[in-house]
Order: sequence, then C-alpha cells, then structure tokens
Amino acid sequence: MLIAILLALLSVDPVIALSVFGGFGLIYLCVIKLTKNQQLLNSQCIASESTQVI
Repeated sequence: MLIAILLALLSVDPVIALSVFGGFGLIYLCVIKLTKNQQLLNSQCIASESTQVI
C-alpha cells in the first residue's frame, strides 16, 4: 500500500515528491538530534531511581 502511494506521487511530480520526502526526513533527523540528549538524561535518571525502589 505504501509503495503504491509512493509510486503514485512519484509519477505525478517526481521533483516535488522527492523534495517533500527529503524535507520530512530532515525534520525527522533534527527532532532525533534535539531530543537525544534529554532522552539519555531521562533514561539515566530512571535507571538510578529504579534501584532505589523498595
């Protein structure tokens, strides 16, 4: 199903479709990069707090 949608978009206007996919990929990578450090801090806090649970 997803491949059919991708092929349909590419057949209509390949330049726009590839630009949009690239843009969404760039946004996705930025979100990952921005949240990586906070996620690491949160996971370390959870790991240390979980040892203190009775």
